[in-house]
Amino acid sequence: AALTVSEIHSAIHLLGETDRSLVDRVTALNRHLGRSLVLGRFTTLLALSLDPPTGQVEFVVAGHIPPRIVSRDGRVRVVPRTHPVLGPGLLQKKNVKSERDVLAPGELLVGFTDGYSEANSLANKLYGEANVIEVIRRSLGEDLPTIRTRLDEAVASWQEGKPRSDDMSLLLLRRQ
Repeated sequence: AALTVSEIHSAIHLLGETDRSLVDRVTALNRHLGRSLVLGRFTTLLALSLDPPTGQVEFVVAGHIPPRIVSRDGRVRVVPRTHPVLGPGLLQKKNVKSERDVLAPGELLVGFTDGYSEANSLANKLYGEANVIEVIRRSLGEDLPTIRTRLDEAVASWQEGKPRSDDMSLLLLRRQ
């Protein structure tokens, strides 16, 4: 798994230096993974391109937990998945597509890995995507590092000392 992540990381950085569109970059990454990954292996991906002056965001959500956009008043928009997971086999036949949205001033873009939503309690219950978003909604008035701390603390409390079974990555982006 570590070698696969390293390969994906390198490919993303190389593709980031091109003038290709986001869809073309993810399509090239998928073709590369189709040639380099063992059949049956795959990866999820959340890729986005942001235009800061306008707040325009283009998303490719490939098998990943869909990101959310949370308005100042706590309303939540879910960005739909645009592609199945990336990897070899039939996945190469699917066209990569993107979705677009606009972040209004004060809106928060939230992306997270399943290490948050699939955190287990001692009773073997998952924390869930709804709980992740609820913590975010209750923390909207806070700065981004505080929101992350509140979410990490809520998940740790849910786990009641049980060790993490997965990595936990969080993307928080607020338009000023």
